This record gives sequence, C-alpha cells and structure tokens, in this order.
Amino acid sequence: MAAAAAWRAARQKTATSLLAAAPTERFEAFVRKWAESDDEPYAARGQTLRARGDYPGLSERPAWPRPAWADELEAHADIIAAEYVAASNTVELAPYFGGDYGDDYAGLDIAKQGEIMPGARKQFPETIKALEHVSGEDPVGATRLAFFARQGPQSHVPPHSDMVNFLLTCHLGVAVPEDCRLFFTTSREASPIEWARGALAPPLQTSFEHAAFNDSERERVVLFFDVFHPELSREERVALADFESRRRADEEAFWGGDDRAAPGGDDAASLFAEAARLRREAAEAERDAARPPVAAPPRRTFSTDVSRPRQNAAVAAPRRAFGTLSKPAQVDDLLRTRLALSKAELERVARHLLVGARAAVAPKLDWFQTRLELDAGQLKRMVVTHPSLLNLGVEETLAPTLDWLQRRLGLDAAQLRKMVLRLPPLLGYSVEDTMEPKLDWLQRRLDLDAAQLKKVVVPFPALLGYRVEDNLAPKLDWLQTRLDLDDAQLKKMILTSQSLLGYSVDDNMKPTLGWLRTRLELSDAGLKRMVLALPPLLGLSVVDNVAPTLAWLQRRLDLGDAGLRKMVVAYPTLLGLRIERMESNCAWLERRLGLDEKQLARVVVASPPLLYLSVDDNLKPKLDYLLRATGLSSSELRDHIIRIPAIPSYSLERRYRPRVEACLAAGVDPAYVLTSAPYTDEKFDARLGLKRDVVVATASERATTGI
Repeated sequence: MAAAAAWRAARQKTATSLLAAAPTERFEAFVRKWAESDDEPYAARGQTLRARGDYPGLSERPAWPRPAWADELEAHADIIAAEYVAASNTVELAPYFGGDYGDDYAGLDIAKQGEIMPGARKQFPETIKALEHVSGEDPVGATRLAFFARQGPQSHVPPHSDMVNFLLTCHLGVAVPEDCRLFFTTSREASPIEWARGALAPPLQTSFEHAAFNDSERERVVLFFDVFHPELSREERVALADFESRRRADEEAFWGGDDRAAPGGDDAASLFAEAARLRREAAEAERDAARPPVAAPPRRTFSTDVSRPRQNAAVAAPRRAFGTLSKPAQVDDLLRTRLALSKAELERVARHLLVGARAAVAPKLDWFQTRLELDAGQLKRMVVTHPSLLNLGVEETLAPTLDWLQRRLGLDAAQLRKMVLRLPPLLGYSVEDTMEPKLDWLQRRLDLDAAQLKKVVVPFPALLGYRVEDNLAPKLDWLQTRLDLDDAQLKKMILTSQSLLGYSVDDNMKPTLGWLRTRLELSDAGLKRMVLALPPLLGLSVVDNVAPTLAWLQRRLDLGDAGLRKMVVAYPTLLGLRIERMESNCAWLERRLGLDEKQLARVVVASPPLLYLSVDDNLKPKLDYLLRATGLSSSELRDHIIRIPAIPSYSLERRYRPRVEACLAAGVDPAYVLTSAPYTDEKFDARLGLKRDVVVATASERATTGI
C-alpha cells in the first residue's frame, strides 16, 4: 500500500508541474490521462509494459519510411561497430529489462533520459557524434535513449508492446547473422523486419506488439536508439522529453529511494524511502539467512622486537631533488653545456639525480658516449628521457650489463647501441633475476636458435621488461589457441613481427580479431590466413585503422561484402595503409590513364597493389617507359591495362626492360610485353620463340617471292 500511494503521489506532483507549462492542448490531455491512471510503474521490477498512455492525434503505423539522416548514420556504421567490439571485450553487457526480454538479451548503455552515460564519450566517441548528428533540429534527438542491444543465438524476445506511440525505435545493424527478424504480431499489413549489417532498419512504432527472433548460431547486435514521432512539434518534443525524464526519475526513486530521507513523512519522497527501506531489509535478511557462519579472525599480535636491522638510510630515505639551492654550479653548467639542455630539460634531469651521483656525472657521460658510440644528440635524448640512468654505477651495473647483453646475444656495437637507444631502462634490469631467465624461457618456448633469439630481441628489447608468468606465456598460449597455430607457425609469426609480444590480448588482439571475423564474415581458417600473411594486423586499431579503411575501400571501389572480403583476404596489407595514400594513387591513376570511376574500380580490384605502389618511384616511370618502348598512345596503353589490370604492378627492371630487349632482338613488336605481362619467364621465352619463328618464316617467304 505504501508503494502504491507513493507512486500516485509522485505522479500527481509531476503532472501538476508539467501541466503548468503545457505547450499544446493534446499534451495537456496526454498528461491528465497519464496522471489519472492507477497503474504502478512496474508490476514487477524489470517489466517492459508500462502504462504511459497514448499521445493523441499522431498517425500510427508499424514501420515508418527511411529518414533523411539515414545515409549519414550508415556512413559511420563500421566505426560504430568497431567501438562496440572494443567495448564489449572489456565491459560485461548488462541484462536488459530482466525476464521479459529473456536471459539472452543484454545491453551496453550509451545514453539514458537524455544524458550521456558516464564514460560513454570515451568508449563511444564516434557513435555519439553520429547520434548527435541524427538529432538535427531535435532538442533531444537520438541521444535520449541509446544502447547496443545484443540478442543471443537461438533465442527470441516474446511478443510485447512498449506502450509508447510518440517515440520511434531505430535499429542500426552492427553484427547481424542470417535468420534474424522482427515480427509485428498484431498487424497483418506489416512485413517482417530483417536487419542488415551497417544498415538502418525502418523506424519502428513499437507501441504495436512485436517479437524478435534470432534463429542463428551467432549473436545479433544492433545500435538501438529512439527518435521522436515526426508529427510532433518542437515544443511538444521538449515537453515530452521533460515528461520522460521526470517519469523515469520517479521510477528510479521508487525502486532505489534513500531510506534515510524524511522518515515517517507522508510526501512521495518519504513513501519512496520507506518502500526502499523495506525492500533492502528483506533482501539483507535473505542474504544473511543464506550466508554460512564465519569464524572470528585470530587476534592480531604486535611485536616489540627491535632486533631486525634497520634499512640503510641511503636506500630508505626518499630521493632528494637536485634543487637550485643544493646543486653545485659546476654540475649545473656541465649538464647545460655538455648536453645543450633547455631550462625545462635541466630541471627534469635534476629532479631524478641523486646527491651521491653528482660527482660522477662528467665521467659517466664520457663513458656512455664512448662505450655506446653515441653522438651528441643520442646522448642528450637518452639522458633527458631517462635521467635516472645517471644514478647507476658504471663498474657495478652498467658495464657488466652491456658486456652480458653483447655476449649473450652476439651483438656488434651498432646492434648494442640500437637496443639501448630503443629501451634505455634495460641498463637497470637484473641479469640474473630478469633478463637471463627470460631469454632462456623464450628460447625454449619458441625453439629459437641463437640467431633467431637475436632477431626477436634486438628489434623489440621491450620484451625484456615483460613478466613471463602473467604476460608472455599467456599471450603466446592465447595466440596459439585462438588461431589454431602449430609451434612452427607461432614461431614464424614472432620472428616476422616481434612487436606482437607487446600487444595486449584484451585491448588489441581480441577485439581486432573479433571485429574482423564479424565484419568480413570470415571463417576461423580465413582469419588465420589473414593473420599469418600480416601478423602486425593484430596491433592495428579497429577504430583508427581497420574500420575506416574497409569503409573507404567498399565505398571507393563500389564493393559488396563478398568482394571486399575476397580483396582483403588476398591482400591484408591494405588494412595497414593510410587512406590518404590509397586515395592519392586512385586519383593519379584516373588522371594518368583517363579512367572513369567504374574503370578505376575494375582495375584496382583486379590488381590491389596499385593502391600502395609509389607513384613517383614506381608507377610513373614504368608507364612512361612502356609508352616510349612500345610506341603506343596513352589511350592504347589504357585499353591494355583495362584488359590486363596487373600490367602496372609488374617490375620495370626485372620484367619489362629485359622483355622489351628480347622482343627487339627477335624482331617482335615490343607491345607484346603488355599482352604477355602475366606470363612467367619460361612461358614468355617459349611464346617469343614461336613469334620469332613466324617473323623469320615471313621474312624468308617475302624474300623468295619478292613481295
């Protein structure tokens, strides 16, 4: 009774406030009807059926026409999907509306009640920008309620109505397998809604009863958001947004009120608080009854034993800053002049320099420069970025560490310098406790010989700072299991791309693989082939690299999903290219060969290397040479390339120059190098021999006949 009374009191109070600023008569009628209802906010916590009343005077249809902003939103679909994949690998999705939608329905919130959720702008920056563009003139728009909705495989959401006719629900497909659809169960005119990845489904008026089915073996994910009914005025939208916000606030207070607020009062807040207190007490009693008894902890005793030796004061005391008052003038001058330090750089070095190390600064700088053969710039960069190196002793630490590294890995002076400049802190790593056992483990785990170990460590010395137990070992195990690699394949991957050892499974590799598999609809075998062909792919950012590149390729070359998949699986290198580089190559090819968009797409899809070959160093000199050598016009060369798109991809020095010379020597038209461009050298020589015989025979016949 207390809860029902609290709900009625809150609704009357909210209605009075809303009616005072009602923008239209139909909004006033809507609020009065809602206020007079006796329904509680939920019959049970989590239900989706809510009695809010219908807004009068609005047209009703299950599915509405495609909105004007749909194209702009769909242009961001790949980025939106990438942000979902990245977030879903680090955040657990929450069950949505409890049992009504089923256990397999969950959401990842972006906005509620017109407010962006805390942390959402960091997780979903591009998604939120796209939704904000959707709103246009709408004062609330698509960020009133937005979340990623995931429906599990082999599941369905039973028939239900959202009981709201003034909002339209929109779904943008993020991950959509086949056999997923939404039915309007009470409307014979409405066709089933079938989602598609990257496409906006028709806006739905979900006051009509509907049900959702996922009969596939994979999860279905859509970006779910609401927009206002198009027949509402701007003033009505503002008022309805206020209504929704207040109503939801009342519901939150009803279910989560502070039991310390105004105890014993008869206002809505006090009744909400009383209802919340009773619910919490019941829940606590239930938990206490189920909790096993816990033994009392043993009494803690405190020792007064002072026999333990005190830590050396030089170690225990905090490092003293090399401040202006205590710094000797000669050290100050030395650091500034020897390293050409700015004031800020000098202060940075001074903050990390221990008092006891000041006297040795000059000889230590000399030693670093001589031992590692550093120039002035390299010495400065190393000291400024890692000034604490000046606190390490030469005889005790620095010299033995460098000698051991050089001996253990078989490094020459240049390789040693390269390693130290890439990771100066390794000079402080313990040989016995850190580096030696780590190198031994890596050599055993990947079955590396001495030369291979060196090949892994020199380009990527950062691995010497990684722990084996909770970093390197589980990372290699995950890679091997996820991609079904044998030991030889795993070893080859690490030898090819040592930086894989620095990628995070959760932040890099897992989201990238998951997103690629979904976006390109790859099998595990196809995904494995791509990664083996381009291991650095695992370190690319989905949001910053992979998703924009795929979207550009699909749009620029007018590719369907199957065509895009075929192109990228064959040439995964494309995913690591800058879009500006590829667009520049396309524009140059269009100008140079006089291609229209369709001709360009045909040529590039058939020969993807044209997207990354250098124009100045490769394509331009090659085409210029072919024009001169064959005597063809630009349009004739273009026609050859349209027929055989790979012509510009072959090597000028290894293929075209030798073959042109061979044609001239055989008396064959040099243009033959274009029609025979795809031939192997053996096939070219054989065919050229036949043509030479024809030329000789023809010349002989003419000589005989006198023709």
